[in-house]
Amino acid sequence: DADADADAQGETLADKESPVEALLHEREIDDYLCARADWDPRALGTVRLPAETSEMVESLVESDKEQGCAVTGRMVLELIAAAAPPPPPRPTVDLSLSLLKLALVGKPFGGKSIQAQQLANEYGLQVISAQEQLHLAITAASRAPLTDDEIDGAEANAAAAASPSEMRVLGARAAALLKEGAAVPDDILVGVVVCAMRAADPVSYNGVVLDGFPRTRAQAQLLEKSLSGYDPQEAAAAKPKGSKVAPAPADAVPEPTRPPPALDLVLCIDIADETARQRALGRRLDPLTGTVYHLELEPPPEEPGLIERLVPLTSASNQEANLSTSLAAYAAQESALAEWLGTE
Repeated sequence: DADADADAQGETLADKESPVEALLHEREIDDYLCARADWDPRALGTVRLPAETSEMVESLVESDKEQGCAVTGRMVLELIAAAAPPPPPRPTVDLSLSLLKLALVGKPFGGKSIQAQQLANEYGLQVISAQEQLHLAITAASRAPLTDDEIDGAEANAAAAASPSEMRVLGARAAALLKEGAAVPDDILVGVVVCAMRAADPVSYNGVVLDGFPRTRAQAQLLEKSLSGYDPQEAAAAKPKGSKVAPAPADAVPEPTRPPPALDLVLCIDIADETARQRALGRRLDPLTGTVYHLELEPPPEEPGLIERLVPLTSASNQEANLSTSLAAYAAQESALAEWLGTE
């Protein structure tokens, strides 16, 4: 056998080498593998090729066509692609649809903001406040004022705002109304909230949580229409009308198909009026740092001079009047909002 003879000959040559020769032999192999000594690229560059080798190299002609092993390799790649084609590309997913949409509603001073922040920290959500978004929209509009034509042209689409330019339009409309002493309408409030929801980064957040919004049934319905397109009045108008001469049974007329709710979860926080009053009247402001404390629920730390410089947010009479107004307004909207949201 030729292989057996070669192995035997190699073993015989290795046996004949002295330890010094074996060491030199290993060192030459190391120099070759590490490109050192005679095998260094600079040393090899000084070696002249034999005349016949130089003539053969000069006779080589560059070609754009694959030849030899390149052709074989290309055939192998084509066979692999045919036998095991790559998987089809994954369908694109609208990440905004996969974001959780939560809302915290309830009585004033019920702790909605605190609970919203805790949910955000626990589940990676972005807290959205209607008042904060309205302030951001007004600030953006003041920095880059819009023309009257731009404001008038965007009024019809304000509730479907989803871009910074439309956010500026909403801010400009709100600023103009506040300057006249008018209240900000629901379509602007819903517009800035929807704009913030659609701008939520799906990489940084798993969803959004609305802090104390919607406050009324009208806001809730407008929010639903802006997010899912469902409008109960339009759905009722689209319901087919039966004949007045021979009306069909009520169960024979199919109800319009309602899309899934835009909000995945609504949490309603309810507290007693006396608890809300206690929380409202016990708040104190540190004018030096801007920190708000509560004398009973979140007392200030024992620092020299801190207790003495704390002041009420407003006078006690104003606080009581504002709180009574807020509680009455919530009570007037509570049942209708709960019926729409299904939180009864």
